[in-house]
Amino acid sequence: MTRLFGMDDEFGEDAILGRLEGMKDVIEQVNKQFKDPDMTTFVCVCIPEFLSLYETERLVQELAKFEIDTHNIIINQVIFDDEDVESKLLKARMKMQQKYIDQFYMLYDDFNITKLPLLPQEVTGVEALKSFSRHFLSPYQPLCKRGTVEDLERRISMLKKLKSFKLKIRVHETSELEKSIEEELIPKKVRFREGDGEPNNDMMVDLTPEQTISWRDKLVGQPSKDCPNGSERGEAFDILEGDIQKSVVNGIPSIKFSNRIFHFLIQGMENTVILKLLGRNIGFSVLQNKLYILWRPSATIHTMDIKNGYFLVKFQNKADCEKALFEGPWIIFRQYLTVQPWTVSFDPTQAFPSVVMAWIRFPGLPSYLYNHKIITEIGGMVGKVIKLDTNTDNKARGRFARMAVYIDLDKPLVSQILINGWKQNVEYESLPTICFQCGRYGHVESSCSLRNTGSIEEKGATQQEKAMENQNTTMDISGKKEDNFGP
Repeated sequence: MTRLFGMDDEFGEDAILGRLEGMKDVIEQVNKQFKDPDMTTFVCVCIPEFLSLYETERLVQELAKFEIDTHNIIINQVIFDDEDVESKLLKARMKMQQKYIDQFYMLYDDFNITKLPLLPQEVTGVEALKSFSRHFLSPYQPLCKRGTVEDLERRISMLKKLKSFKLKIRVHETSELEKSIEEELIPKKVRFREGDGEPNNDMMVDLTPEQTISWRDKLVGQPSKDCPNGSERGEAFDILEGDIQKSVVNGIPSIKFSNRIFHFLIQGMENTVILKLLGRNIGFSVLQNKLYILWRPSATIHTMDIKNGYFLVKFQNKADCEKALFEGPWIIFRQYLTVQPWTVSFDPTQAFPSVVMAWIRFPGLPSYLYNHKIITEIGGMVGKVIKLDTNTDNKARGRFARMAVYIDLDKPLVSQILINGWKQNVEYESLPTICFQCGRYGHVESSCSLRNTGSIEEKGATQQEKAMENQNTTMDISGKKEDNFGP
């Protein structure tokens, strides 16, 4: 990747991302040029066959979706009957080509269509190319036409008048294809058949453009084929008398919902988590790709971008949701990805999440304390314990105790715990911007505003060295190879 940007191998991800950000203006300019029909247009080159017609329609639809101009089509390798043809195979080929040419004219009657002939020899050399290129401006005229322009227009008119026009293509010898095109002239589906004519249901391609997903569907998830009523589950209730109260309070319209309605609405947010990448911004598409790589969900996840770098992610099953919550830590671009369950109290206007789930360690914890209830109580001194590491729970590893807890980032983080008067260090996994000088999230010790104040002197040199040691050994786990026990 670094060589693509003309950089040496020692440059890391930050340098690459910096170069990409520097290319932002160039990308925006290129995007603007592509959308300007006076500067950019696409010419579709195809041959008079079904698959080529199919791919041309896909291309035209994609270009239209991105507002890129295209109004020219070149149909290449056309067989013109400029002389009497005796071969039955060639006659069949010409007949099939003419059928697809008619369909090109019907589908793209507002396009400029140019037909180029199939020649017995390959066009090579400057002079041959110059001679052949004149057909782009002056259409190729065969010696003996198969029909006049009026005949072609009449055939197209007859096709357009058919109320339910369907195109069926059968290619013998190797396979048989069937294609249906509705009156709106948009191909819907292609079904491939095996040589024996039986349909192969595994090979269906849907050409219907993606419908726009509503804001609600992005949040609660669209129904899957296996569960057609999945997205409507949250709406499967009736509004009864007294469920909604409308009024005006101090000139402001007010609406209140009953507890029953509130309960149904909360159910619609089941298996939904809140994400935020600490320390940097990330785009929607990049995040979604990273999530699929990290989590490998068993079903489609639905992601929604909200304010201040927060994202809502809804899972279709509980197992995928629990994996995202508990099997961390999740690191993207060397930054910690916070994952917390959605709650009613979530406020997206906060610059940073006030409560996040994090994995913590108690290195060197005495073995006699490895009791499920005892470790849970010890972890509760840091934050609410959500889950114990499986290796901690079954005593498979005595190197350290590990657990997932909720921590409040607005309060100083706990770096040490006194257990019966003995100091136990607390390590936080993959939180690169934790300051163990003041114990807060958002900066490292070197930039701490309390570093030169009297409060530091009160802490004493011993604790200061301890905090420095913790920060160097635990804040950036990517810089040190270390066994990652547990989930």
